Amino acid sequence: MAHQKGRLRGCINDVVNMKNLLTRYGFTGPNVKVMTDDLQDRNMMPTKQNMMRELRALVASARPGDSLFFHFSGHGSQVVDTNGDEDDGLDETILPCDYNTAGQIIDDDLYDILVKGLPVGARLTALMDCCHSGTGMDLPYVHVPGGGGGSSSKKDKKKKKKKKKDKKVKGNASADSVADVVLFSGCRDDQTGADAFINGQATGAMTWAFTNCLGQGSNHTYDGLLCAMRDLLNGGNGKSYTQVPQLSASRPIDPNRPFQL
Repeated sequence: MAHQKGRLRGCINDVVNMKNLLTRYGFTGPNVKVMTDDLQDRNMMPTKQNMMRELRALVASARPGDSLFFHFSGHGSQVVDTNGDEDDGLDETILPCDYNTAGQIIDDDLYDILVKGLPVGARLTALMDCCHSGTGMDLPYVHVPGGGGGSSSKKDKKKKKKKKKDKKVKGNASADSVADVVLFSGCRDDQTGADAFINGQATGAMTWAFTNCLGQGSNHTYDGLLCAMRDLLNGGNGKSYTQVPQLSASRPIDPNRPFQL
């Protein structure tokens, strides 16, 4: 696109690298949709309208037992919360390529589409490589490595106010979250993610860490994968990044169970 200020160099490489990784897990052919701003097909440009359409399409055809994956590499930001569900008054967002005119996509929208829209028995793994992405899907549970216990802990870095429509019961996921949704985010809500240059290629640091860790073997637990990513970003490639990847979920999970897509 025409925007040059703050332009990210590694996003398209991230998409290509993630697509290549996903083929190893059976995500191939027409089951994979790619949206980048260098495509000739205007319907697959990552505009807000196109992104919202494809997000809805992703969950519309989901059935119990299906495994879905959502990856975003790009700019993330924060905007003023208008419905009162954020203790700090800010919603987390992702930016489509036409955000200047069409607006940003807020975490409430991602929750409504990708979490509430999934049927029971379906599973979605999401990866958000962008700034301010820690609670980027408004999931009610976050795993704290080394915190002990066999399930996710409630949010403590940035607490979400209870939504009246959620009918949240202490210790359980919200009543409208029937599917298993897990988000690996590139950083905390108060942090930025690095647009890096690693091994001769521009890349988002978080996408690189995720694909690198999985590329070295698939015998990870959820906790192990998160910790491996954090270690890699904290000096594992000779450079240290301040961002701290997060793991959140729609329902309590056992962080010691094997990671799966």
